[in-house]
Amino acid sequence: DNVLVRRAVMAAVNRKFVVDNIFFGLGKVATGPISSGTPFYDAKVTPYQYDVKAARALIKESGVDLSKTPIKILSYPYGAVWDRLGEYTRQSLEQVGFKVEIEPADAGTWSKRVSDFDFDVTFSFTSQYGDPALGVSRLYLERNIVKGSAFVNNQGYKNPTVDALWDKAASTTSNDERQKLYDEIQRQLVSDVANGYLFEIENPTLYSNKVHNLVKSAIGLHDTFADVYLDK
Repeated sequence: DNVLVRRAVMAAVNRKFVVDNIFFGLGKVATGPISSGTPFYDAKVTPYQYDVKAARALIKESGVDLSKTPIKILSYPYGAVWDRLGEYTRQSLEQVGFKVEIEPADAGTWSKRVSDFDFDVTFSFTSQYGDPALGVSRLYLERNIVKGSAFVNNQGYKNPTVDALWDKAASTTSNDERQKLYDEIQRQLVSDVANGYLFEIENPTLYSNKVHNLVKSAIGLHDTFADVYLDK
């Protein structure tokens, strides 16, 4: 609950290293909550830089005694790369003074724990669904602090000013006005470290030109394959 500690976490993790060495270069460092490949992204948001000395200084400024507040990383159970990310994150946080343990979890355990807000630190990736009003605001609205889903405001972020901006942006018909509102939202969420924005996943899709209707919507391969068919 101390923004200086959250900023220290962002400074302690080398996200470019994560992309290049853990995820084999399949991604790009994120700057904030809205993906650079979707509408209303703000390229002017200043991203956090990897700086261990700055991280230690922020922790000192926060006044938090990390030795008295050990944290546990709830592992993300979707393959070895996520295990390596958990291990790297533990190492990164330990070098600035955190005491860290990793808690193993299968998919069901992870989902239940996150749905119950029963975690210190964990990882997740979320689809943006083509528009921030659909895929992004759900993660930050105070009214979405509701147990039972692993894909709502599980971190308990509360900012009435930002809530008002989300609602106004969703109901505004002018794209220029929406862009201004979403720019403000992105700057505030990054400043607050409402989540730790690590990287944008780039998933290569390989398929035959004999396959039709494979990708028809903004959620790509996460959509139904009801209309997919093969050339005879």
